[in-house]
Amino acid sequence: MAGIAGFQSVSSVRYAEAPEVDHELTCTYVFPARGRWQLWVPEQPQLGRHVEYRHGERFFELPQSADRSREVRRRPESESEWRAKCELHELRLALFLWPDGIEWKPDGADRRAKGECGRDLLAKLDAHGRPTQVGFAPELDRVDEELRVSSWREQRGRSWPADVEFWRAGQLVWKERVTSVATQISLLDSYFLPPDRRAEASTQLVPSVLHFDAPEQTEARESVTGVVSWSEAQARWDALAVRIDGKLPAGWERLSTVAYELNLRGEVTAVIVRLRGRGVPPEFSSSTPACQALTTSIEWPATELAPALRRLDDATPKEAKAVRRLVTLRGDQRAPAGADLTVLIEREH
Repeated sequence: MAGIAGFQSVSSVRYAEAPEVDHELTCTYVFPARGRWQLWVPEQPQLGRHVEYRHGERFFELPQSADRSREVRRRPESESEWRAKCELHELRLALFLWPDGIEWKPDGADRRAKGECGRDLLAKLDAHGRPTQVGFAPELDRVDEELRVSSWREQRGRSWPADVEFWRAGQLVWKERVTSVATQISLLDSYFLPPDRRAEASTQLVPSVLHFDAPEQTEARESVTGVVSWSEAQARWDALAVRIDGKLPAGWERLSTVAYELNLRGEVTAVIVRLRGRGVPPEFSSSTPACQALTTSIEWPATELAPALRRLDDATPKEAKAVRRLVTLRGDQRAPAGADLTVLIEREH
């Protein structure tokens, strides 16, 4: 669709009922009719992950910390639940691919389209012709769900939602900040099935490299000299985080994200503490501009990072050069669920 095989978005989500807890939502779509949502709390990895899958007309959910998935098929006795699952996936796809993938038709100043799950989709547009709201035509005995957009950002010639709200039955469910979108993804079909539903021979993902636009980031950085162990790097990150907590100005907070800067050999050259806030950044911080990046997922702890770094170097466009290498842990760094290896690149003119 729209010249892409699929996309993956990563968002920071805060529920209206628990705005102090930062969730991470990763949504992956591959066409046709493949989808996967993964929701978890990075600061509390012990809670596990809730994952929703779409595989054609079949939907599955794998609750947090569960070993077995539950399937929702399109049957008379489960038609209502199947439509609810289908509409959630369709709603997000309609917004993120706007205006592609669906035949939108004028409906006064707005747009209407035939939905695949049974109801018509409705879109209200802003002055630039982009949706401020996408939902479904009202229907008796159906809960109304909609996505509202307050800002967009440009990436590779497309507009993507940046700040989104999810509403259900007139009530705010969550607020979402989309932190990244990748469109070059390579995944096996089994990625869109729960582990307990996959054939034994097809449970592994293709080691993929994603090309995405890294957003602007505010951070505190402390250089590391000499070769240090990962346990020593961890202690230095903890010490830097403690010092920062005592110096943050009003309106700013330290993120729990743990990141390390690397050299070509995969050795730590700096510890990175990421920050978020409004207004003037703290004087001890620095800002990295938005840029293009390549990333790949790795297991953690990693015995050797050099092979994965070479894989990222091999995927770097010929007219670009690597300007920074980072590894970001997922979850608690004492028991991480994995890590993301990222190379920030700069186009050579």
